Amino acid sequence: MLTRDALRQVGRYLPLVALFAFFVVTGFRGINFGTHWDEVDWQLEPVRDMVRTGLFMPRAAIYPALSKWLILLPALFHGLLKALEVGLRPTLIQAAMVATLERPDYLLTARRLFVVVSGLSLVWVYCAALTLRLRVWEAFVAAATLGLSWEFAYHARWVATDCITVQFCALTLWLLVAYLRSERPGLLYGAAVTTGLAIGTKFPVVPLLVAVLAVGASTLSPYRVRDQLARAFALGLTAVVTFLVTTPAALLEPFKFLELAQYISNRYQHGHYGYTVGLGWDHVYHVLLYFAVNYFSPYLWVSVALSLCVPAGVIVWWRTDRRIALLLVGFALAFLFFFCFHYAAVQVRNYLLLAPFFGLLAARALGALVDWLPHVALRVAVWVALGCAGSANGAFLVRAAESIQHQSVEDDVRQALAYIAARPDSRFRLSSGVQDTASRAHLRVPPNAKGRRFEHVVFFVPSEGPFAFDWPGNDPFAFEQIFGPKEVNIEWYPTWWGSPHLGVMTLDKARGIGVPWLPR
Repeated sequence: MLTRDALRQVGRYLPLVALFAFFVVTGFRGINFGTHWDEVDWQLEPVRDMVRTGLFMPRAAIYPALSKWLILLPALFHGLLKALEVGLRPTLIQAAMVATLERPDYLLTARRLFVVVSGLSLVWVYCAALTLRLRVWEAFVAAATLGLSWEFAYHARWVATDCITVQFCALTLWLLVAYLRSERPGLLYGAAVTTGLAIGTKFPVVPLLVAVLAVGASTLSPYRVRDQLARAFALGLTAVVTFLVTTPAALLEPFKFLELAQYISNRYQHGHYGYTVGLGWDHVYHVLLYFAVNYFSPYLWVSVALSLCVPAGVIVWWRTDRRIALLLVGFALAFLFFFCFHYAAVQVRNYLLLAPFFGLLAARALGALVDWLPHVALRVAVWVALGCAGSANGAFLVRAAESIQHQSVEDDVRQALAYIAARPDSRFRLSSGVQDTASRAHLRVPPNAKGRRFEHVVFFVPSEGPFAFDWPGNDPFAFEQIFGPKEVNIEWYPTWWGSPHLGVMTLDKARGIGVPWLPR
């Protein structure tokens, strides 16, 4: 029989279990979302080559290697099962692994694994919050800024490096927080290991090592120069060795490795087609815009309200624990200055690694707000508002997953026509693709979508938009409405190769981005 203390501990972690389960279930439900740019050529195919050749080393590539090891795991498991069946017969084991990797559904298996590993981010953030002595509801809010974020959820389905990096950043954050609370050296060196793993997943996360070194230095006297240098060297060496173990091509193919790393760095430095912005402050503006209006919620005002809690959390942490404040803010600033002042390409998946830090800041600000409010009724109002926001985000995740399960272009066009009919005072122009779909489905086109004069256009994205490399991205207000499966945020990824989406845009916006079929 469980004791009272044991029941209390179970109660502390039940919200986390529920949140993690919800994240994984909705992630699995929308796992078959279609095509992603990089999954097969840059992630899955190199793993197939590893097994076909028998050379179990990811070759030098523009992406680090740790994600390749993760993709290999299901095939490795099947290889172990084959070994139990036939014994140590390498040819048969290799053939079984090759056959597993060649299965059409292996990509979906890898996506599920990536969802689960990405979901561990919620666990580490929750544990970090409890280690910082936040209350259970504050820890839940911190974890929910990832677990109930549509932006994090759909990125987590991708067989890509980004959300795996978030997971290692969140784990590093927890280890550093735990070290600052206990000053146990093992936690600090554990953070160096997870930092090496993070860099082995995504190169630009190097500023995380600066955070580890800074935390290590903060617990030693600045006058102990030799000890400071020895610790910094040991931590740096730990991270580098961990990186090399997960990315052996850096040692075995150093020239090719450096050539490809320089290639991708130069590409980002000079921009990436329509995702190009100005270096420096213009880049920072787009990152902050993304977190302000989209990351925390698909509903604008919910996202704005929660994003405002982040700078408020900086103030609260600065007043209560400056080392924690510097850790949470310092890494974010270091990464933004490193990335935004060096690269001109904005693709929002690159900034998700800031989410665990922002989540802890926002949660602490909300906790301080509740403590500051003088009346119980006002505190309850805050909790109710948070509950409503969380419920709305969760319901959106369910609808998004179901929209992927039940895709129908005809239904999307039907919804778009209903949207038009509900606005009789506005005039719309339908693209030829939308008109053809409506005609085949025998759908009635409202009269305000038939005339020559119009102020809004409705077309398929991206096929009826401008040439993909010319389409300007990074505008969260480009579309008035989007219909279709919610497997990606088209406003930030307008050149998405996956399922077709139906976009409603003002005439001025459409002409501004260069929609080719519009009259001039």
